[in-house]
Amino acid sequence: MRDSMHSTDSNEMKKKVRYTSLHTNLFILFSFCFLLYMPKFNIPSTLFDILSYGIPMIYLLVNIKVLKKLSNKQSFFLLCIALLLFMSCLFPLINKTNDFSYFKVHLDSCKILLSYVALLCLIIKKHGDRMSLYYFMYYYILTHVIYVLVTIIMVCFPSLQDMWFTLVHKDALIGIRDEYLFRVGWQGFAGFRLTLHCTFSVIFALYLRYRVRPCVIRTGQFWLSFAGCLMGNMFYGRSGLVVTIVVSILAILIWNRQNIIKILKFACLAAGIILFMTSLKDVPLLGEWYDWMSRPIVNMMSSGEFGDSSFETLKEMNQIEIPPESFLFGDGRYTEDGHYYMGTDAGFIRNVFFWGIFGAVISYGITLCGILEVRKASKLLVVQLLIVFFSFEYKGAVYYEFIAITFAIDLALCISRLKPSQIEERRAEQSSTLVLDYCDG
Repeated sequence: MRDSMHSTDSNEMKKKVRYTSLHTNLFILFSFCFLLYMPKFNIPSTLFDILSYGIPMIYLLVNIKVLKKLSNKQSFFLLCIALLLFMSCLFPLINKTNDFSYFKVHLDSCKILLSYVALLCLIIKKHGDRMSLYYFMYYYILTHVIYVLVTIIMVCFPSLQDMWFTLVHKDALIGIRDEYLFRVGWQGFAGFRLTLHCTFSVIFALYLRYRVRPCVIRTGQFWLSFAGCLMGNMFYGRSGLVVTIVVSILAILIWNRQNIIKILKFACLAAGIILFMTSLKDVPLLGEWYDWMSRPIVNMMSSGEFGDSSFETLKEMNQIEIPPESFLFGDGRYTEDGHYYMGTDAGFIRNVFFWGIFGAVISYGITLCGILEVRKASKLLVVQLLIVFFSFEYKGAVYYEFIAITFAIDLALCISRLKPSQIEERRAEQSSTLVLDYCDG
């Protein structure tokens, strides 16, 4: 009788733990979705800025004890970020251009950094600090899988999309071209930034699955994440698709170099995803999008060159001649007449045009230092991020995104002090609350 009562109490306790854990996980996931991609509701822009900056800042002030764990190097890193913000405001004043669009870009990057640190604080508060990096990556991945699913729903049900954009600001670029069919999400137009974040998500999924031992996500979770974020690359930007394929091949070959079965299994399942996507080309609604998405890869496989007009245009933009004075001191301009200054999308060129070679060295030096700090998690992770950085920066300015994400990773590593080899001894301690369902082998 007593054993039966004890068993009943035990089952009730397990249900209560699962129920509490589910609510905690959903709350954290919602926080990731909301803070990283806050919908631009039809409210005054000043109120939107107050909300988007104020929410993570207030949460950080309430949980200030986490910031006390900053290392001297991280504190210096924050000072460097403040320097970039100051310089982006100073250069338009020196050059008397009154173009503060780059200042706004850096201010937004500070908001992203604030959001990452606030979300990390939330994870530590709910799950503890010992596996904070893995939780951060996990929720980050799920956020982008959900974003991709919402994109699919919006495309499949245009009436829902129209209803949503009566509440949220609709970008003029949404639906402007047939091939941009899937470049939409709950925040509005989904483009270059989203494809970069989907690439980050794929890298994190590969890391959690193949680098961490024992692996911390199940096979089904990994493939859902990988397929979802790969589709995100197909939806939001072709450059991300090409880069994702490259870093995925690197990860599979290096992290599984002693396990040919895993390599073959990944190759077969990846081929299945590609075949499924290929079958979509005959769907009337998707024809234009499919041609746009697959053109560079098809050209590369058939002729050895991308052979795409946008890629050729990008090459020309990266070969623009920069006057000596602009090269040395910058022009203090980032935009002009609603377009990027000098009509170039290229990130490296735009950076030099704004604050010259010295400002570019400072901004890229901070970026590369941040990426190199990730070596504490994995050296291959550094290589992957470097490939992504140079590829994306060639296309458009994204270095501030790398500053934010690498700072968050380094902070999580610093707080947890947990190496992949040490995770086994933490497994039993975390088993009652861990959201990452452990795989069987």
